[in-house]
Amino acid sequence: ALSAAAVERYLAPLVAERRIVVWASGSKKVVAREQRRLGALVLEERSVGASDDEAAPALLRGFREAGGLSGLGLPPDLASLRERVCWLRARQVAGSTGSTGNTGSALLPDLSDRALMATAGAWLPQYLAGVRSKQEMQRLDWRSILATLAGGWDVVQSVEQRAPAKLEMPTGTRVLVDYSRDPPTASVRIQEAFGLLESPRLAGGAVPVQLELLSPAGRPLQVTSDLAGFWASSYSLVRKDMKGRYPKHYWPDDPSLAEPTKLTKKGMEREAAAAAGSGGGGGSDGGAGQGSSGRKRRKR
Repeated sequence: ALSAAAVERYLAPLVAERRIVVWASGSKKVVAREQRRLGALVLEERSVGASDDEAAPALLRGFREAGGLSGLGLPPDLASLRERVCWLRARQVAGSTGSTGNTGSALLPDLSDRALMATAGAWLPQYLAGVRSKQEMQRLDWRSILATLAGGWDVVQSVEQRAPAKLEMPTGTRVLVDYSRDPPTASVRIQEAFGLLESPRLAGGAVPVQLELLSPAGRPLQVTSDLAGFWASSYSLVRKDMKGRYPKHYWPDDPSLAEPTKLTKKGMEREAAAAAGSGGGGGSDGGAGQGSSGRKRRKR
């Protein structure tokens, strides 16, 4: 076998220097090396830094290898924004909301993983200055990047209005809307939906939210977009079963006329007593006219 010195002395014209920049799948980072090679034989190798231009192709490979944005583990609010853009776009493509989908003057862009990975070479490199690893990619300002990809902050605002991440129930509870389900679904304890006759609507009123009504323990009781129909029909069977299991909770005969609540029956009684007490302590003609619940009826 030839020694390194012999190779340098007799085969120097055949020795080539090569610079390699790759994505290391194991360490999830860009690796750059300079090599001196004799054909396939590596004579010498050392780690070096990579420029942004050199690192970009490797980072693109890492992005695609991770599975796109889903693989980067975006915060839930950003993952939700992308999901809602995709949902509204799907409605536009299907023609359900017209050519503009009422979300702006043009079709929303495709922010699915498949589309973003296919076009990553066109939009991602501009954000990769100084980035050399998956961890550093995760720390990019994805909120601003997604807003740009969606078409700007005006478009994001429109998406928030037409496909909100959360809905506020009459009790003040804000519940998440799951846009991965068809139709979009929100889970809420059944007592917090009392008094509602219609589900909240999305996309400018075109799509009713499907409500997953939960027991006090958080277990599904009914999934419906027709609250009035449910109250008038199978609710009586649910009430019969649940009233025995959860006697501390409120199970009115007619939920369509009942006040929504987050409280147990004792909690409701305490709230009503406190309201009556505060109304009756201001003078001889205090709150004698207050109802026992101490709350005004909601207009419908």
